[in-house]
Amino acid sequence: MRTAAESDRVVMIAHVLRFWPEYVALKDIIDSGELGAPIYVNAVRRQPAPDWTDGGPRGHLSGGSLHDMLIHDFDAANWVLGSPETAFATGRYNPANEAVDQAQVLVTYADGAAASIDGGSMMPESYPFTSRFEVLCEHGAVEYHFRAGGRSFEVGEPTNELTVYRDEGDPTLVSVEQTDPYVNECAYFIDCVRNGNAPERSSPTAALEAMRLSVAAQASADSGAPHIVADV
Repeated sequence: MRTAAESDRVVMIAHVLRFWPEYVALKDIIDSGELGAPIYVNAVRRQPAPDWTDGGPRGHLSGGSLHDMLIHDFDAANWVLGSPETAFATGRYNPANEAVDQAQVLVTYADGAAASIDGGSMMPESYPFTSRFEVLCEHGAVEYHFRAGGRSFEVGEPTNELTVYRDEGDPTLVSVEQTDPYVNECAYFIDCVRNGNAPERSSPTAALEAMRLSVAAQASADSGAPHIVADV
């Protein structure tokens, strides 16, 4: 990051949920203020062990699900709630991967906001890739639920629903234009390069905060005690 700041180059860390249509729509709803300030996030992300490796342990390369998988939800929670302060985690060690591959993490933020992030890659082979991201606000809630048609997110016909719950009235299912999030993030980066703009939507600073949170969660899972994110 220091090298990038001292150069004239554009550097972006591609956290894809910031370009995923439903997550973008969810963030727009929260930023509109119609539901009041966000106060709590509940996120779930589960799948079987990835099948794109040779099947051997890869924990020494990926760090396990806390770093390789739940970091997506760490970043999304930070995107909604701001900078994380503390992490308290419990985790299940997976001998097959030589890493913690199932975890639950409680994260605290400023002004009493918090997030509960749960998941991993120890589900049985028959279990479809599933993610859920719920945001409780002062005057309502918004929820995104995704369930693939198979073990990986791109398999089969998915359940893909973004719903808004207000203090009054019925739940509202939000229609979101379907675009490829990976194409979206590439197009955004190319636009930043062409115009010489810093990638504010997915900045290196935000990526570092998500990584620090994953490291703090790992330290907490190892020690059994809460860990201050700023100490990472």
